[in-house]
Amino acid sequence: MKKCCLLLFVFTIVLFGSEAILTAQEVTPKAQMPMHNAENSRHQKMRAMMRWRLVEYLDLNEEQSANFFPIMKESDETHDKIIKERKEIVRNIMDTVDDTAVSVKEIKKYVDRLETLKNEMQKAHNNFLKKSEKILDDRQYIKLLIFEDKIKEDLFLQYRDRRARDKSKND
Repeated sequence: MKKCCLLLFVFTIVLFGSEAILTAQEVTPKAQMPMHNAENSRHQKMRAMMRWRLVEYLDLNEEQSANFFPIMKESDETHDKIIKERKEIVRNIMDTVDDTAVSVKEIKKYVDRLETLKNEMQKAHNNFLKKSEKILDDRQYIKLLIFEDKIKEDLFLQYRDRRARDKSKND
């Protein structure tokens, strides 16, 4: 009787255990999940939040928005292209800097390209500001110039406040 109950118990566990294994869904790597693709990355969400805050801060009307956002998109695309190339160059430098078979002269070419990219980034930013100045009124343009610093300050204050709240909860 005990053997029969034990056998029935083991059989039940095996039956339900195998059913769970057979019906389990295949785990999809994060890179293949829709929420983790390039279009919905944190970077894109952050960019969207920044645009929303910028529109709110500059108090853009519809006409200004219609003219401003294509310029901003163009600037973002240029910025992204330069950043991508910069990352590749930095990766190449990191891979070759300790390799004695690679000459310093060759590595300096990478460094020179980094300097060129830095200048291109500054030119692209200045171009964005010049085009924006034609669309925005004077106060909006000044606000645009300080927007990045204002956002950084706001984020820092939020971070500081959150840390203070978390610290007070733990005390």
